[in-house]
Amino acid sequence: MVELWEQELRSRWVSGLAVLLLLVCAVHPPQGLGIPLCAFRAATSLPCPACGLTRAFSHLLRGDVWGAVFYNPLSLVLFPLCCLCAFLTLAPGRRERCVAAVRRAPRLVAGVSYVGLASLLLYGAGRIVWVLLSGRPSMW
Repeated sequence: MVELWEQELRSRWVSGLAVLLLLVCAVHPPQGLGIPLCAFRAATSLPCPACGLTRAFSHLLRGDVWGAVFYNPLSLVLFPLCCLCAFLTLAPGRRERCVAAVRRAPRLVAGVSYVGLASLLLYGAGRIVWVLLSGRPSMW
C-alpha cells in the first residue's frame, strides 16, 4: 500500500488530474447540472459510492461544508487529498517530502488507506441498500 501512495504522490498525471478536477468543480454549479454524470447511476438507477462528489467538492470550494456533507460525506476526506495532489503540481519540490513522510509511517498509511477504502465501500453499499429497501433516493 505504501508503494502505491509513493507512486501516486510522484505522479505528475495524478497531480494534473487533481488540478483539473478542482477547476471543473470550481465552475460546476453546486446544485448540479440536472443531468446524471455517473455512468453507474445512469446504467442502474442506483447511486455509486462516489455519487455526489463533484457537487460536494463544488460546495467545499465555496466554503459550504454542510452542503458537501449532504451530497457525499466522504468528500471531507477525499477533498483534502485532492488538494494535496493539486498542490504538488504547483510545488513539485515537495513531492519527495511527502513520499518521505509516507515512508516514515507505513503502518499508519496502510491502516488509514484500508479504513478509507472500507468506508467508501460500506457507504456505497449502504446507499444502494437504502434505495432498494425504501424506494426513495438516498439520504446522501
